[in-house]
Amino acid sequence: MLWETEAATLVRTLTDHEDSVAFSLDGRCLGSGSDDGTVKLWEAKTGTLLHTLTERAFSASSVVFSPDGRWIAAGSPDGTIRLWNSETGTLVRTLPGIDAS
Repeated sequence: MLWETEAATLVRTLTDHEDSVAFSLDGRCLGSGSDDGTVKLWEAKTGTLLHTLTERAFSASSVVFSPDGRWIAAGSPDGTIRLWNSETGTLVRTLPGIDAS
């Protein structure tokens, strides 16, 4: 759910993605992650879905934008981090988790 904070009113509900949410620093985009193996990029103002970033066997438990908004990173509970180009939706790199054993 997206709320307008001063009036405490609900602006819109973005469904099916509730595990992790992050705003780009300019406030234009919203990234959401889920245990379904996807990260979704939304236009914050309209709620329009811009990209669905898909990766098999991946649970996006955290999502963050780079300071310039060009990249979005998603981390999973196993420590794996995936980095996408936020404008094209292209997976750029996968950083493996560290084996704790």
